Amino acid sequence: MTYYKTVRQSLKSKKWEKFRDKILRKYDYLCQESLRYGISESAEMIHHIYPVSEYPELEFVEWNCLPLTNKKHNTFHVLEPFETTQL
Repeated sequence: MTYYKTVRQSLKSKKWEKFRDKILRKYDYLCQESLRYGISESAEMIHHIYPVSEYPELEFVEWNCLPLTNKKHNTFHVLEPFETTQL
């Protein structure tokens, strides 16, 4: 089963584009999770620590955002819903 997440409309806005650039510049365009391990990799996206789906008021709050590589970002989220079985 493939799980697709819909893209927020705000990610297509000029406001998001400017905010994203601001966050990337603030962290020198580097993945912050990689830096924790002494690895310097270019960030590819912005991760919200508190998810926008649950905390929409934090979407444009700097302390809630970290630049990451796509690979590192995928380790922060479950990509497919868990299936549970009853015994």
